Amino acid sequence: MPVTDLTSEYINFVLYGLDRDRYQLIDAKTGKGAGKKIQQAIDDGYLNGLQVPMQLMDIFVYNVCVGACYLGIQNAALAAEAMGVGHFVWGGFTPVITMGGTPFCKGFGFYFVQGKDGVPNPVGLKGHIEASCPPFVENMDAAVDKVVACKYGPQGCLTSSPVGSTPLKNFACVSENVRKYDDRAVELAKDYCNYVYDTYGRFPATVDSIQTPVCITLHHVDLEFYDHYYPAQAITDAYRKHQGVWHDEI
Repeated sequence: MPVTDLTSEYINFVLYGLDRDRYQLIDAKTGKGAGKKIQQAIDDGYLNGLQVPMQLMDIFVYNVCVGACYLGIQNAALAAEAMGVGHFVWGGFTPVITMGGTPFCKGFGFYFVQGKDGVPNPVGLKGHIEASCPPFVENMDAAVDKVVACKYGPQGCLTSSPVGSTPLKNFACVSENVRKYDDRAVELAKDYCNYVYDTYGRFPATVDSIQTPVCITLHHVDLEFYDHYYPAQAITDAYRKHQGVWHDEI
């Protein structure tokens, strides 16, 4: 079951949209800028790009992050096929229940906060996955600073000395040419994120911070069942040889 955090990626998209594309981020409920500084930047022409409702931004980031979960499940299914392991992909569950946000069951024990809409919002599992919003950061200013530091801070992923592996041996030839966000864009990102959190009591406003959209179940295949009911080509050699290859059984 893939678990994804929307908040960090959301802030990343907000920073990029404000700095590179100068998105005019508005709240569709008011028709005005999602934050006083956002509105000022629209009025003075700094934000002169597309007008993007906050509610549309929520859906866009949701689709990007959830899409990655499905790609992960696809990779797991491909690996299972190669190993000769039975598998099926499924959904239809309610994440707020599986993560533990209702009295029905303990679930996975995620921490929830309740927004002004009265709906529980999963924000993390301490020590494992923690959303970039309170209570795992002090405030939304700190959340934006955290995302910026992850990219451009000491050992950030877009510096000459990143932590962990990089896609190229000489990654500096790429990272050194990446322009940092300008200070006003960072300030506006904080204004936007604070507006969302203060207005709606949660971040993002209309979708959950943590998502668990899909699952995959892996199992051994009952070869006798398939041999009895299905044509021989329905089962590949990978399945027939699985026990011998992976479990030292003939």
